[in-house]
Amino acid sequence: MQALVQAWAEGGIRRAVGMLVWAGLLLFACSAARAHTADSAQYILYPAGDDVAGQDGATSAEYELGDAVGEAVANERMFSPSAYQVAFGLRQLMAYPNVTVATATPTPEGATLVWDTPGYDGATGSLMPGTSFFVVVASYTVPNPFVTDNYTVAVATSGQNPGASVTVSLGELVEGTTYFLHIWTADADGNLSFISERSTFTTLTELIAAISDLAAAAGLRRAILTWTHPNPGSKFRHYRVLRSNNATGPFTVVSTTTALGFTDRNLTAYASYFYRIQGEFTTGSFGTPSVTVSTVAHTYKPLEPLGFNVTPAPNQAQLAWSPTARFGDGSPFDNPSAPPADELQGYRVFRATDACVAPTFLASTTAVGYTDNTGGNNYYYRVESYNILGSTGTTQLVDSLGMSYFGTDDCYTRVVMSNKQTEMFLAANNGYGKDIQLVRRRRPQDVNETVLQSAEFRAFVDGATEVKDFRLPAPITIELHYQTAGGSPVPSTGAIPTAFATPLASQQDLGIFWDNGIEFKKLYGKIDTQGQVVRIDAMNFGVYQLRAMFREQGAPTFDSSNLSSRVITPNGDGLNDVLIITFDNPTNSSVRGRIRDISGRVVAEMKPALVANTLTWDGMMNGARVNNGVYLYEIEASGKRYNGTVVAAR
Repeated sequence: MQALVQAWAEGGIRRAVGMLVWAGLLLFACSAARAHTADSAQYILYPAGDDVAGQDGATSAEYELGDAVGEAVANERMFSPSAYQVAFGLRQLMAYPNVTVATATPTPEGATLVWDTPGYDGATGSLMPGTSFFVVVASYTVPNPFVTDNYTVAVATSGQNPGASVTVSLGELVEGTTYFLHIWTADADGNLSFISERSTFTTLTELIAAISDLAAAAGLRRAILTWTHPNPGSKFRHYRVLRSNNATGPFTVVSTTTALGFTDRNLTAYASYFYRIQGEFTTGSFGTPSVTVSTVAHTYKPLEPLGFNVTPAPNQAQLAWSPTARFGDGSPFDNPSAPPADELQGYRVFRATDACVAPTFLASTTAVGYTDNTGGNNYYYRVESYNILGSTGTTQLVDSLGMSYFGTDDCYTRVVMSNKQTEMFLAANNGYGKDIQLVRRRRPQDVNETVLQSAEFRAFVDGATEVKDFRLPAPITIELHYQTAGGSPVPSTGAIPTAFATPLASQQDLGIFWDNGIEFKKLYGKIDTQGQVVRIDAMNFGVYQLRAMFREQGAPTFDSSNLSSRVITPNGDGLNDVLIITFDNPTNSSVRGRIRDISGRVVAEMKPALVANTLTWDGMMNGARVNNGVYLYEIEASGKRYNGTVVAAR
């Protein structure tokens, strides 16, 4: 196609000369013309077509053609290489495509053009070899005809019979745009037909079906939108998420996405929001908006203040805590540095004369500290975070002497720690860079005929991520509360099952068990019948249960189930390196433990562990790790001796 255009441009001068020759030969060639000469300056003859007045050239009152329809032609093939000599002769007229161009299945980016083939000799002969159609397309109106030295597409038509259909597909057009076009033919010598009449077509606007299944679900200060749209179209760019505070609008764009869902965050809780989804195309046009849906976001109460501690001082208790930046379920605030009222409004400070009595409100503050005058008395303090929904539930307590109480909903089932011990929960000390929350809850689902109370205690960084196997540097105190009926312990629900036709047990026949991840281990514990709690020192968080169990009064009690493990691996990796033996010792009697080899030789003396009523062996003999094998443990207390075996395997 470019070669044809180039040939047309380069041959312009020679064609101009040729046209002069043609004008001179026209009288000779068209001997049958009457009424007017064909070279008249007043008239232009349109071969085999309409004249300027729209009349047929063969029957016009202005023109009359003879039987032989032809024209004199001068071109480079008629010139001798050595001299310019004009050869005379007649050449068939090439008809121009005087047809209407149809558009078939227009698309947003193109159209299919269809027209019928014209011919020679008054549109009766086939097109000559080397003949091509030229199509020019523009999105603006230009004078008729178009300039012929620019064209959009060329189509080879050699040997095509008149009337035969020609189909050409155009692409890379702009959607929703009206185009104007002309068609002409050119032969191998560059001779052009006259240009066809102007036709128009309009590309489609790529419309996508409106989304009909848009759904909105309420979330924590957010709306969760979902929809389906299996065929968005080839020109699809993204979806526009439209939002309004009113069902009828106006709607504004809050985001765009290519996904089939969107979560609109940072909304005001309990306000209504209305949504629509609309497709947008690469051309900048938009699809039909979806149906309108609405939802009302909600909120949660804030998390209890973390990092809560007290600095005792004469006649004062200086309280401090970290800013609350999460909800009670651990979800983060959208605006932690400046939370709105549906995230956090402030803190309320309470004081009581005992850990489990109704407190007195002291103050409401947006600060993260408060100083109270104690007058030398010991008080118990709690601080609650609050927002428009209310305040935190169970919170940590501190007293003015520096003790902390992490209670469950019954207050008495709890962890008790000193101010020094709680320092490991502070971001500056724990290595996690965030305060640690001690999550605690009772487990009523565990309560049955023998389990009177069940609770779990777990460490969560920033109140969100649990720390598995959290290691305590020193023992903490765990207390499990029990209820009584007629002086006998009953399940913590307060109800006495049918199985308890007789009292379950005395208050002396209770003990605490700890779930080590494999089984529950007996830890016994000290029974406080006045406070109705059983208390132990522990080195682990996790699930603890208070169960009915027979306990000998007086002498220490030991059984083989109280071994931490029957196989230890003293290789220094911190996992199962030591043997721990727990026993019941209600009278605090002297207890001694030894490790012997198979021959009976003493390998090591067992040492008291950090927790009371426990003995431990680290798998060492005279400062060196023992060899793999079977070893004997021996426990002596109040004239009794208990024996068993343990395996060392490194």
